[in-house]
Amino acid sequence: MQRVTTYACDRGPMLVVHWPAQPDGPALLEMNGRTVPLQPERVASGFGYGDGGTYIRGKGNTMYMHTPRALRVNCEAR
Repeated sequence: MQRVTTYACDRGPMLVVHWPAQPDGPALLEMNGRTVPLQPERVASGFGYGDGGTYIRGKGNTMYMHTPRALRVNCEAR
């Protein structure tokens, strides 16, 4: 079963992450009416997913997102 988490971010957007059922599967990031598939990436601890331009990194209930058009956006699970 896939887990879904909604994040409130410090610059206003709400993000929804559909976590993969398998550890090596893609996460789906919903933002601004779009869904972006993000591939798992190696990180020292926590989680990391990206597609070469957009990425999310985090640990526990907090994460940050970066896109080619935006600076880092900090988010917290609701």
